Amino acid sequence: MNDPDLAVVEFVLTAGWYSENRDLEPDDLPPAYRAVFWSDEGIERPLSATTTTAREATGVDRPWEAVSGLLFTDRDEFSGTISFTDEEMAEEWFLERVDADHLHDNPVLAAEYEDEFDDLSHEAARSDNRPVRADRVWIDNLLDEYFEDEEDEEMLDLVDVRAPEEVEMTMDQLVLTPDQEEEILKIVKAIEHRDYLADIGLREIGKLLFVGPPGTGKTSVARALASELDLPFVEV
Repeated sequence: MNDPDLAVVEFVLTAGWYSENRDLEPDDLPPAYRAVFWSDEGIERPLSATTTTAREATGVDRPWEAVSGLLFTDRDEFSGTISFTDEEMAEEWFLERVDADHLHDNPVLAAEYEDEFDDLSHEAARSDNRPVRADRVWIDNLLDEYFEDEEDEEMLDLVDVRAPEEVEMTMDQLVLTPDQEEEILKIVKAIEHRDYLADIGLREIGKLLFVGPPGTGKTSVARALASELDLPFVEV
């Protein structure tokens, strides 16, 4: 986002709406926002839009300076909390500067403003938003939970666990035969619908065994699948 003032206003709006709307979940927050608010207990309401959290979430070095000139902003000198003196004015200012494509990248605001734009859908925005299970902070928290003892931690030294965002390989970069593409597509669909398949009794699904000599692309395909499906990649 190129406009610092727009980025900070969006962050404050998002923090406010997420805090108020209990139907929203961590998967609705943009990944950069989740990383800021994540704790051992997950993401707890209310979210606090301070100069520190705004800086970390938006990348704007001086968030208060970016919005201090707007008529509807205020800051608590003690806590650093950035707030709106006139929320209606803040919303109007923001909506005049964004479109449906912009809001599609923020499911929290898509849920709030989908009636304002013909091409905006909260469901579609959430579906395209990277899920919390793909976040580095979530993966690290899970590893800490299951590998608490020193002996268990030593086991982690034997593997490399990467978040999808850290995998530098995509499906578009692979060269596959039509048969290989078809088999991988089946696995992708099975994993995407694994909850439904589990409900109807199909649990052992979405698994592929890659067999072949070194250099034939087994690891590359696995990495690309992890990136495509927003799943952690574990390499032994």
